[in-house]
Amino acid sequence: MAIGKDVSEAMIDIDLLKNQCDLGDEKACATLGAEYERGVNVPKNLTHAIRYYKSAAAKGELVSCLNLGRLLYTLEDFSQASLWLHQSLPLAHPRTYSLLGFLYQTGQGVEKDINKAVELFHSGARLNDGDCMLNLSWIYRSKEYGQHDETLADEWLHKACLVDHPVAWFEFGQLIDSGKEFPYKLGRLSSIDCYTKSAEHGFVGALEVLAEAYAFGLYDLEQDLRLANDYIQLARNRDSDRIHALLSLVGAPDSDRETVNKKMFDVLLNKAKQGHTHAQYLLSQLFSKGIGVAPSTEQSMRWLASASKGGHPLASNLFKRQKVSQKPEK
Repeated sequence: MAIGKDVSEAMIDIDLLKNQCDLGDEKACATLGAEYERGVNVPKNLTHAIRYYKSAAAKGELVSCLNLGRLLYTLEDFSQASLWLHQSLPLAHPRTYSLLGFLYQTGQGVEKDINKAVELFHSGARLNDGDCMLNLSWIYRSKEYGQHDETLADEWLHKACLVDHPVAWFEFGQLIDSGKEFPYKLGRLSSIDCYTKSAEHGFVGALEVLAEAYAFGLYDLEQDLRLANDYIQLARNRDSDRIHALLSLVGAPDSDRETVNKKMFDVLLNKAKQGHTHAQYLLSQLFSKGIGVAPSTEQSMRWLASASKGGHPLASNLFKRQKVSQKPEK
């Protein structure tokens, strides 16, 4: 989406703007670029958008430099994107820092320079940009860049959550699921709390987790097929294999629960026997709660152990906790 003053959806005189742009009015050129990118008052045309943004940017209009760099970035013309993003640096806009920082992090369109990337992300983070904070968390958590620092990674992820970044909330939930503890107030939240906050912004990964959680009664939740279906419907247009698989199992909101549960159990048992670790994890939860099958702690632990042995992170953490809870007191 074009950055800058919102272009009104009311009819504007495009021909007049074109004449003004031809006469050297960079603001008119910038407005035309945004109009053709948005496609509100004129048919959307990115070629025209780029042309008019370039006209404005060539005259030193910094917002157009940013919009041009951002648009070229989305079109994966990283070399040209980096050129115009560099031109927009005096604007000190967080979007410039996040996009240009990512190019330096990955070496696309510029020579790879992780120190420059970190510098740019820090500049954006100082402006409370969640993308920059999240990127800093990724860099410090990774061992690829020579800057590995779990404490800094946690701090920046925490800060990204505080500015309500949906991916940060999702990752915070995943880390809680892995058994990680945090010395922050947010660390008192459950992983489901984090996924719910992420899903409020429509993040598909969180919608998948919540749909599955309510379908199978995970995370100590009561099974709620109607709520599971609500999350499935929110995510079904996101081209998610996980959601499509859930939809085929859960069916319509008014489907018979007993029939759905038996179908879920049969499908998961077949996949679990084939070695699918996620199916093994889900099957263990069905046995634990007696969903679609008679409850069995023995069978639940058997499949949970298989999923854990296969490297399923959530199963591994749950298996460890359950083994500890089953140890007799001395």
